Parts: sequence; C-alpha cells; structure tokens
Amino acid sequence: MTTTTEISKSPTHPFTYSFTTCFKVEEITKMLKDTPPKGEVLEMGCGSAYFLTVLRKEFPEANFKFTGIDLEKDAVDVAKPFLKPGDEIVHGSVEDMPFTDNKFDLILYLDVIEHVGDDKKSLSEAFRVLKPGGTLIVSTPNSSALLTDTFFCEYMHDHDHMENQRPGYTKEELSTLLENEKFKVKKTAFTNVFLSELLITITKLGYRLKKPKYSSQADVIGVSKSFLFNLHKKIFFPFGYAVGKTEEVLLGKVLNGHCLIIKAIK
Repeated sequence: MTTTTEISKSPTHPFTYSFTTCFKVEEITKMLKDTPPKGEVLEMGCGSAYFLTVLRKEFPEANFKFTGIDLEKDAVDVAKPFLKPGDEIVHGSVEDMPFTDNKFDLILYLDVIEHVGDDKKSLSEAFRVLKPGGTLIVSTPNSSALLTDTFFCEYMHDHDHMENQRPGYTKEELSTLLENEKFKVKKTAFTNVFLSELLITITKLGYRLKKPKYSSQADVIGVSKSFLFNLHKKIFFPFGYAVGKTEEVLLGKVLNGHCLIIKAIK
C-alpha cells in the first residue's frame, strides 16, 4: 500500500501544470470513484508515468501494482523517479503487448490511440490482457470539436512517435471501435471546452520557443526545468485553470469539449 508519507516525498510531475491534462484528470478520477484502482493496473503508452502519480494522489489507500508500456525509451527513463518498488515499465508497442491474457484489472489508454497506426489492433490487445469485468478508460481528441482538426492542435505532434495518425475520434466512432472489440461502453465525458484549448495552443507556442522539436515526453519534461516553465507554473497556469473551470460551468452542457473520455468494461 502507498502511504501518505510516500506520496508527499514523491516529486511533483510537471504535467500537473498542463492544461492538456489537468481537466481530463479530474473527469477520469470521477469515472474511477466506483471502480478504484486495485490489483494490476496497466497504462498503454504511459510516457513519463504522469497518471500513475495521479492515481497515487487521488486513491492513497488503493493497493495496486502499476505496469506501463511505451515505445519511447527516453520517456520511460524519465518516468523512473515517479515509480515505487514493484512498479514496472516495459519498452514495447501497444499493438503487440508482451503480457498474458486476462492479467489486468484496470487499463488506462490516455491520449495515445490517435498516435497508433493500427488502433483496432491496440484495442484488441487491450481486450486480451484485461480481466473479465475489468475497466478500460480511453481518452483522445474529440474530432468534432471546434478547434481539433487545426494546425495548432497538431502542433508538437508532427514527427516521430508523437505524430498524430488521425486528428481524433467522435464519440460515435470511438464507441463503435470499442464495441467491435467486444467492450461495453459505460460512460462518456468531455473536457477542455474552448478557451482552455486556446490556452493549450499558447502553451505549445511557449514550448517551441524553448525547443523547436519534440520527439517524446522526455523532451517536454526537460523544458520543465526552464525559467519559462516556472513562469507558467506560478502565473499563467493558475489563471488558465480558473478560466477553464469557469467555462466548464457555463458552456460544458452546451458544447462538447476537445477531450473525449470513454469508460468501458470487458
């Protein structure tokens, strides 16, 4: 079991201050309240293991073993400070995972499927390694949102493993993909309505001022040590977070956001 003391000693993950993740994390946490993490947890395309830190913070009493898989070895190396004894990250592809059938109680597949060449194969693999009755949570850009299929939303996703294979999915497209692989869709949610998506674009421009090309989450973590990031963390992020929460209240029931999240079970 992870104790409160252990959590307090863990470093704060830089993605805590990302407009891309902060609103999504809140919604995913709500989805997990009735099925909290336990047993074996897998994150497909785990990158720098940000969501592992979220699980440990939001579910401090949960007893689970974390396994991640990612193609980018640099990102896996960056994740090491956030791991606990027993955690494991495997270097490999989500389209052909080296895990036994029916192994995991919970699978997270967050903002990765749009980068994967064979999305159907990756979902078939998720179904194979998930235990019967287990939970899968998938997040991806909502392709029907106002700003999704634009130059700026593709910004920083233009080469190597970070390149988008598709702009995203509609709720109907992703639900159909999941159901075709025998998943049962249980809940759907949207985050990042409009202004928060514009703030993400501004943040990306700031990152590009510091580094022109990004090949993995390791590059993003590297920028987090800069003066520009500290300025963002202390001034721009608190302001942007307040703006995003306000528009969720005012517009969230009228407009679907740019992040689509689906919870499904096997």
